Amino acid sequence: MSMEKAAGLVIKSVNYGENDKIITLFTKESGKITAIAKGARNPKSAYVGVTQLFSYCNFVYYTGRNFAYLNQAELIESFHKLRNDLDKLSKGAYMAEALNQAYEEYESDESALRLILNLLYFMNEGLVQSDEVILLAFQIKLLGYLGFAPNLKKCQICSKDDSGWWFSWDLGGLVCQDCSKSNRQKSKITDEDAEFLRYLQDTPISGLKKTGLYPKELMHLAVILNKTLECHTGKRNRSFEFLLNNN
Repeated sequence: MSMEKAAGLVIKSVNYGENDKIITLFTKESGKITAIAKGARNPKSAYVGVTQLFSYCNFVYYTGRNFAYLNQAELIESFHKLRNDLDKLSKGAYMAEALNQAYEEYESDESALRLILNLLYFMNEGLVQSDEVILLAFQIKLLGYLGFAPNLKKCQICSKDDSGWWFSWDLGGLVCQDCSKSNRQKSKITDEDAEFLRYLQDTPISGLKKTGLYPKELMHLAVILNKTLECHTGKRNRSFEFLLNNN
C-alpha cells in the first residue's frame, strides 16, 4: 500500500458494517476515490465530522486493491448550514450524486470540483437569492464539462433559428415546432426559458443573479436538465426525487 494525500469533497457516505463507513471523495489530485473509514460510526471517532456528506477536507489515505483506506483528515469546510435546511440539503445532495454518477473511479475534473465547491458555498452563505438558479447553473455547467453542452441557439435537427421551442433531452438541445413532432423525449419551453438557459451557459458562476422566472418555472427547467444528464450518464439520480418532494 502507498500513502497518498488529496484535498477532496465527500460526495457520498454510507454505513459499512457495524463501525465503519464507505465514503466517495471527489479530489483535485486523484479524481474520484472510494475509501473505507475505519471506526467512523463511533461517536468518539475523529472521522465523524470529516466523513459527512459535503465535508471538504485534506485527506491522507492508503491505496488498496479495491478501496482506499482513510488514515487521517483535516476539515477545511463543512458547509454545515446545508444540513439544517431541507431544501438546500436536497439540492446539495442532488449535485453530489450527479457528480458521482458522471465520473468513474480515479477520473478527475478540477473544473467540476471547483464548480460544486463554489455553488455549495453560495448556497451555504445565501449569496444567490435563488437556490434554483444555483441548481440550474450546476446542471448546465456540468453538462458542458462532460462534453454535452446543450445547443440553445438553433434547432438541433434542422438548424432553424426560430421561436416556439421544445427541449429534447436525448438530442441535447432545442428543437423547433416542426422537428419536435418526430421526437418523443422532449418538453415545451418558452423563449424566456431558452434565453435564461443561454445566460446560465455563458455566464461565469460569479455573475449569477436573480431571474424573473418563478421557482416553478425554474424547477421545470431543472427537470429537463436532469433528464438530459440521466440520458448521458445512463443512471437515474434518485436524489432528484427527494429534491422534488422537498421543493
